[in-house]
Amino acid sequence: MSVFLSTANDLLAVAWHTGDTILAEPGVPNPPAKDLPGDLGTTLDTWLGYGKTICNYAAAAGILAIVVMLFVGVRGRSTLAKDALTHLPWVILGEVLLVSGATLF
Repeated sequence: MSVFLSTANDLLAVAWHTGDTILAEPGVPNPPAKDLPGDLGTTLDTWLGYGKTICNYAAAAGILAIVVMLFVGVRGRSTLAKDALTHLPWVILGEVLLVSGATLF
């Protein structure tokens, strides 16, 4: 078993090195980003910051709403708890998309 693992490790190391060599080809242009003209950069950053803040508050409010629905549903309204659990994956998916999109800015 250890021979198999060492061979697999060697193959992965070769593949990793080959991938680095292919991706680091010289001669491929990679120009730097240019600054936005005037105050557009600071204004855009401000509005993107407002958008991120609003989305973060909405995500937290969505989780809190589901928690409240679960607490109320446990007290005797079982359909409300079931509805809360069906909404939970969608809220979490929205938060994951928000966080992954926020890394782009």
